[in-house]
This record gives sequence, structure tokens and C-alpha cells, in this order.
Amino acid sequence: MKHISLITTLLAILSGCCILGSEKNTNQQCNFEKSVCESNLQALYNGIEKFHAKGGAYIIKDMDTGETLENTSVNFDENTVYKTHFSKIKFDNKTTPERLLNKYSNLVKNSGKGLHQRLRDNVIGVTGSTGRKANVKNAEVSGITATTPKKDEKIVITTFLGHFKHNDKNYAFVFIMDEPKGIKSTYLWNTAGWNIVPTAGSIIENIVK
Repeated sequence: MKHISLITTLLAILSGCCILGSEKNTNQQCNFEKSVCESNLQALYNGIEKFHAKGGAYIIKDMDTGETLENTSVNFDENTVYKTHFSKIKFDNKTTPERLLNKYSNLVKNSGKGLHQRLRDNVIGVTGSTGRKANVKNAEVSGITATTPKKDEKIVITTFLGHFKHNDKNYAFVFIMDEPKGIKSTYLWNTAGWNIVPTAGSIIENIVK
């Protein structure tokens, strides 16, 4: 796997501006094309900046082989243990992002059409489907969201857990945003569907375009 270790100074060179400041810790291990890796990192930075978040991270794997294709974090420890609760499937435990993603992949691979349809409907469904902002063209995105309070309802971790298919290849992912804030365009909501889901959509779009 290609290993790209980046700090915000390097990102400032790539983007032409300094987005988060020099004290943010950034790490990227990426096995996509260099231009895709750079675009993905920029999309995560943009999401963190837009929603005034403390940090964020994501992992993307080949769901068939289990190979990690990208593991990227900005001011977020990938070994962080946090509690999640997803309404559409029974995940309610304390776990790390990596273990959460592995559990999801195993569940999806061993489940019937009913679960698959619920996960897909959460992205392509009507109002109330929390994954709609990640409905990327040319990718059959499915997934579920969670918004987990850290200290109170205003300080949360948001998660988008799911998978997508492109060119007959299956990808599993987990996207996390740490302490996002509600902003005017989200009607001050800070839940996952408003912040980490559109950020994930931008990254998935980079991969499949």
C-alpha cells in the first residue's frame, strides 16, 4: 500500500490556503491514484472546516478481500473507542472505527435482501432517510448513520457506515466527524445526515468519477 503522511502545511501547498492551522494532526494511507487521494483529503478538510468540527476520519476497504484501500484521519485517533447506535440495524456497542467497519462488512455479506434494501433505501429514500446526501451517481451507495453524544446533545460524534459498488467492485466504509457544529444551512442541526454524510458523498464521488 502506498503510504502518504501529510501535515496541514503540505495540504496548504496543495490547496493554496491553510485550512485548519498547524496544530492539526493529519495522516493518510491511500492506495488509490495520487490525485484521488489528494482530492479525498481535501474533501475531509472541507467538511471539517464547514461544520467547525474538531476532526474527522474515514476508512475504506475492499469488502470482498478485506484490503484497506484508504485510512485517513485529521485530528482524530483511529483507536478511539466510542459508543454508537444505529436505528436500522442492531449495532449498539463501544467500538473503534476499524472494528465497527469489520463488523458491518461481515453482517452485510451474511445477510439477506431485506437488510440490503433497508440500507439502500436509507440513501435513495424519501425525506427522513439520513443517507440521502451521499446518493452518488455511478455508485450504488447504501448505509446507516449514527449521532452519538459525547458530553451532551450538542457535543457529538457523527458516523456514516456503509458500502458502495462501482465497476463490479464492492467497497465498505466508515466515515466519522468529531464534534461537528450545526450551521445556518443545516438549520443548526449537527446530526450525521447533515455533516458527515455529504462529506462522505464527496469522497465517494472522487473515487467513482
